[in-house]
Amino acid sequence: MRDLQRICCLAIFCALFVLVRDCHLRLAGEELSVFDCDDSEDKCQLSLLQRKAQKEELEMEAQMDVADSDSESESKNGLFDDSAQVPMVAYPKNYCQHCGEMAFCHRASNPGCGGHAMGGVVSFNNHVHANGCRSPPSLTVPRSYMCDISSLYHYAGGRTVLREMLISGFEHQKRNGNQGSVWQCIHAPKHVSVRWLHLHTFCKEGKVDNLPRREDYCAVMSNTMDADRIASSWVR
Repeated sequence: MRDLQRICCLAIFCALFVLVRDCHLRLAGEELSVFDCDDSEDKCQLSLLQRKAQKEELEMEAQMDVADSDSESESKNGLFDDSAQVPMVAYPKNYCQHCGEMAFCHRASNPGCGGHAMGGVVSFNNHVHANGCRSPPSLTVPRSYMCDISSLYHYAGGRTVLREMLISGFEHQKRNGNQGSVWQCIHAPKHVSVRWLHLHTFCKEGKVDNLPRREDYCAVMSNTMDADRIASSWVR
């Protein structure tokens, strides 16, 4: 009797094994057919593109996680708390509409001129030539409307914004071909001609818009790590 029970159990086990093996083989065959099908078939091409897009999306998310981790580490090791933010201030509707401020407003994608920016900074080429420089000078503005550097004193995240501006301007100059040290300058409030906070970045040997000069905020920046030091000295 016991031998008969053992034989029955063994037969059931073998049947289950064969069933599971066939299931795995069938699934593997289906997965293989997705990649081994004729590329001329539309369904095959669509499936391949979907798989490729999903893979690229996962890789991009992984890279973003690493970048966020590096940024968080840099923030903790630096002087600023990146959680301190400057609010998005819209450019007032009753301010000038045909002036440098409005041009910066559009560059910043500020809500006051129809933009949709939520924060951050933006860098772009300055149309004014920098004497003594081969590469064009850069301008960097906060996307939130700030009249001049004194506006940053009113917000806990003011130095963080200034740090972002310095790094953005420095990296923009590198993309313009300037691989050396640069001047970073902001006009003092009494010297501004365009009342939207803007940072001038240009080669160390150059001059632009009467900068650098002692009456304004100017410093030489050699790498992105200098941003903390400069921002701390300008906005205390």
